[in-house]
Amino acid sequence: MKFTSKDITLLLITLFGSLSLVDVITTTYLTQRGMQELNPFISPFISDPATFLAVKIIGIFIIIGLAHVTGFISYKGEQVTLATVCGISAYPVLWNILLLLTKGF
Repeated sequence: MKFTSKDITLLLITLFGSLSLVDVITTTYLTQRGMQELNPFISPFISDPATFLAVKIIGIFIIIGLAHVTGFISYKGEQVTLATVCGISAYPVLWNILLLLTKGF
């Protein structure tokens, strides 16, 4: 099976959304158990999981929308920018999982 450029773009968008959702779940879990959110842009929203999720969803749409409008995401071009965003988004998720595993939550 050969993947088209559109398939890869949709896969990357799905990966980005999934990473963001896992970040919301693990961050909410950890902050409810006494850990602090260090991201100054997110910390004001962390007390309410629904608001935190809404902010993350809005952020996802803004990032994908800006990337598409500026031409960084193209169904016919390379998806380097979106792949980079996915890679960067994986760091907080991996950090949260490491905290979960090492701190005994």
